[in-house]
Amino acid sequence: MFTIGVAIGNISSEHVNQLMQGICRKAKEKNVRTISFMGTYSRDYFNSDGEDGEDIFSDHEAGIIYDYASLTLFDALIINYNMVGLYMSGKAKSVFEQLFRSIPTVFVDEESPIPQASSVLTANYPAQYALTEHLIKEHGCKNIAVLAGPPGNPDADDRLNAIKACCADNNIKLEDKQIVYGDFSHRVRTQTEQLLREFPEMDALIGANDVMIHNACNVLKEHGKTIGKDIFVTGFDDDPAILPLADPPLTTARQNTIRLGMLAVEKVLALANGAAPEKATDPADLKIRLSCGCEDSDMAETYRELRHSAERYNTLHERAMQVLLFTRAMTDRVRNESAFFKIAADHLSKFGCRAAYLALNTKPMVHTPGTPWRFPRFLELTAAVKEGNITVYPENNRKKISFGNGFRELSSDDEGQSLFMIPLYSGNRHHGILILDTDVSNLYYSFLAALQIESALDYRTLSIEMDEKNSWLEAASQTDPLTKALNRGGFSNIAEHSIRNNPGKTMRLYFCDMDHLKIINDTFGHNEGDFAILTEYQLLRNTFNHSSDIIGRYGGDEFLVLDTNPDTLSEDRSVQALSLRCEEFNTFSEKPYYVELSCGFTEFKCDKDVSLPDIIELADKELYKAKISRRKNPFK
Repeated sequence: MFTIGVAIGNISSEHVNQLMQGICRKAKEKNVRTISFMGTYSRDYFNSDGEDGEDIFSDHEAGIIYDYASLTLFDALIINYNMVGLYMSGKAKSVFEQLFRSIPTVFVDEESPIPQASSVLTANYPAQYALTEHLIKEHGCKNIAVLAGPPGNPDADDRLNAIKACCADNNIKLEDKQIVYGDFSHRVRTQTEQLLREFPEMDALIGANDVMIHNACNVLKEHGKTIGKDIFVTGFDDDPAILPLADPPLTTARQNTIRLGMLAVEKVLALANGAAPEKATDPADLKIRLSCGCEDSDMAETYRELRHSAERYNTLHERAMQVLLFTRAMTDRVRNESAFFKIAADHLSKFGCRAAYLALNTKPMVHTPGTPWRFPRFLELTAAVKEGNITVYPENNRKKISFGNGFRELSSDDEGQSLFMIPLYSGNRHHGILILDTDVSNLYYSFLAALQIESALDYRTLSIEMDEKNSWLEAASQTDPLTKALNRGGFSNIAEHSIRNNPGKTMRLYFCDMDHLKIINDTFGHNEGDFAILTEYQLLRNTFNHSSDIIGRYGGDEFLVLDTNPDTLSEDRSVQALSLRCEEFNTFSEKPYYVELSCGFTEFKCDKDVSLPDIIELADKELYKAKISRRKNPFK
């Protein structure tokens, strides 16, 4: 099936959401498949206004999603290169540059940088010129300030050039101090306060988009300015997310982004059918409302839009609660792999996904800012849900997604199918990607779900690491560092547990120590003494070699052995076997000393009243008797 790749971000942006609505709607109409690589950027939501220093959140991981385009074969490409290029790694850029030079490509929201590709743009210039002219001619504004977008961004440059041209045409002075620059995000407090300080006579403020100007209005209000009376304000985009928040309603220019997305599909299909590259524009419509001092030209339409926004808010609130609940369900199951991934797949299905695939790295890949990104050799298909049927793949039976097979085989043959790829990362840890077959109307909720899944994955990773470290610490706390045998505490814990849980069973405790260790240490040094102790432990292990036998270093050269299944017919068989092993070692050893052990033991029946210290004391008394017959010194 003909497949269009779409590289665009930010998934949480209303502009992108509407653009994807248009792309998917037209793709379905034309019976073509789309596979979209969606950026997820958190910086603008959580960081400060920018004057407090270092950012809290970094989005360097977000651009990794575009690298995965190399795993998919496209027939055509739609890309907002100006936006996604900011976040692409060098590898991703080279992949896309190769793609849009070899297949039909349409650039959205910017002019094509290459002659063989088409572009579709909103006609920013005439709409921005008209908004500026409205302030000058209808309201007599002469002291105009501008909150411009980031320099170099095509939309921002077009809009600023239109403002400058209109001011020049109407003999309105526009000096450098009257222009400040933002990044299209809400972080504009510093810039707005700069204008108030350096250009207090301003009677109008023109914003490059609605998000920036809405937050600038909040700052103006803090300084006692009444919007629409003391100062006239305009935005751009007619952002549905801002409409219910703006007070008074914002005068702006509406981009029909859905129409723009549909136009992008039409133009890329035209290229695929042999049409010549072209630059296509879509007009923006003025929306005159109260922020510029006018009466709302269409109160009925504004009311409908506000009601729609309220409905969207209620739906978002409900879905957000569902997302939080399913996050809790996942974190409660971090130690049950199957249940953990089943919860994720189940909730994606409940969010309206026709199919969802969780493709993860074997272990999270750490990628710190400023370091090269090493693309994984493959991802593992860990969980999938399709038409409500959930499959969680065990670790030893996971399909590998690599350059050899890619993502296309996860797609169906349904005409007009839309797949969305969302990166899963937390901090510097890249977990993998989430692949969704869903409607664009569910895209924002899927983004929320992806955020929670990556947080749950991170929590699971940290929990597993913590369990492993705790296990290591527990083992270390019960292990003798020299011999790696159980230490006194470790032996006591395990021995008492065994005695407690086997009432009525006969067991035997051996108390062993080395003959003449002090002489070996004093004569040959402590390294030789350590060697002798290690040899002692090895001889005990070779003698008491049943899995149920418990051996521990009690202290110095003293070892305890709990034989949980003794041969009661031959009480001294183990001691005899140990003596033979010592004799065999000494025969072949080139050491100038003997390694020999004395052992005492006692037999007892397990009972809740049995005291391990008492049993050890009885075995110690038997050891004392055994030492009477030992060799006089250890020298050969």
